[in-house]
Amino acid sequence: MSPTTALAPAVPEPSPADLARVGEIQRALLRLDWATDAVRAVLEQALERSYGLGVHTLEDAARRAGSRAEVLQTVLGALLVARLEDGRPLLDVFAAADAGLSPDEAAMVRGWSEVVEAPFRVGRVEGRAWELENLLDGLTYRVWMGVAQDEAPPAHLMARLVPLGPDWVCIGHAVPHPAGARARLLVVAARLAILRPALLLRNPAYLDQARRCQRVHHELFVEFFGGDEVVLAHGEFTRRLQEFIALQASRAVEGRAAAQHALGVPLRVLARARSVGLVSTAEAGVTFLPNYAAFLAGFGAEASAAEQALVLQYLRTPALDLLPFDRAAGRDAAAVSRTLARLLERPDLDWARDRDALRREFKRVGAVRPSVYVLPPLLQAHVDGIPERNAPCPCGSGRKYKACCGR
Repeated sequence: MSPTTALAPAVPEPSPADLARVGEIQRALLRLDWATDAVRAVLEQALERSYGLGVHTLEDAARRAGSRAEVLQTVLGALLVARLEDGRPLLDVFAAADAGLSPDEAAMVRGWSEVVEAPFRVGRVEGRAWELENLLDGLTYRVWMGVAQDEAPPAHLMARLVPLGPDWVCIGHAVPHPAGARARLLVVAARLAILRPALLLRNPAYLDQARRCQRVHHELFVEFFGGDEVVLAHGEFTRRLQEFIALQASRAVEGRAAAQHALGVPLRVLARARSVGLVSTAEAGVTFLPNYAAFLAGFGAEASAAEQALVLQYLRTPALDLLPFDRAAGRDAAAVSRTLARLLERPDLDWARDRDALRREFKRVGAVRPSVYVLPPLLQAHVDGIPERNAPCPCGSGRKYKACCGR
């Protein structure tokens, strides 16, 4: 699904019944009668992040927020983007449940993980077809609304869009804003770009720029660490990383580093690991690998049970690609084959032959994207306007910034 500037439909216009069905599916999604215990655990975490410690249910959150409708919007946002510990999107669980979805509808729901959440400028409106310019990625989307607009449309919308065929449909509650709200909505867009750079990199021009910057960051990494891979012992990690960041600043390297995670572990937790591997590529930037030295030792003839368990953990973590295994195979491919054959109880396993099959089986990672990004000038000009955590959110939700767009 690609953004478009043309309102003339290239495919048949969705019928009112089609759009009504999208609403029915959304309501079924929010009823949560399909949710497993694992799904509910993820949603509880999302509610606690948004509404504070001790908030674990919709009722708790509604009392804290004063609005059940607002809480449902938070839950909807989590349902669209969150994943289980095994890497499966929550939407996959819903689509696989007996929810009365046709195969085509189940495929459509899985595609909702491509959600685009941003402030938009409203362009042309023709019946139920709206032209929305995304203030974050600069692209224009053709969006189908459930009803035709009888009154003058608002100047701006804060909205979530999900794919509907080759076009888009608004899901959840869209918040209208007047023309005078543009400056504060650009502040929201700037903060969203910093928190979720993937939203910015939907624009091919921004993606190309990020890739160019990524190559520069990679070259600087190799210069500083003496190669594209380094293993730092506990106690070294924080200091060396700070020195590298200082070097980037002194060289005025363009591009911000996206928030780095590895195996779902934040950097502050990595600092407590016994060792951390940093592996840089020109395509994806730096991958942070906790206890990397023990992972590599797991392929040795005298590997401990804990080290071999770490090898399996790396393999069975869907969000981590096979990069560390490729690096281990570069040292000794036969050892990687032997170790995985034993751990997976597959005597004939051969790394060179079976690598791609293992990736399909254990990994759920998409196309490689840069881990740096460059804010376009319009958004960079509004970074200083990002509010304090306890200030009202500029999106107009009425919530504190830390519980809304600042999450």
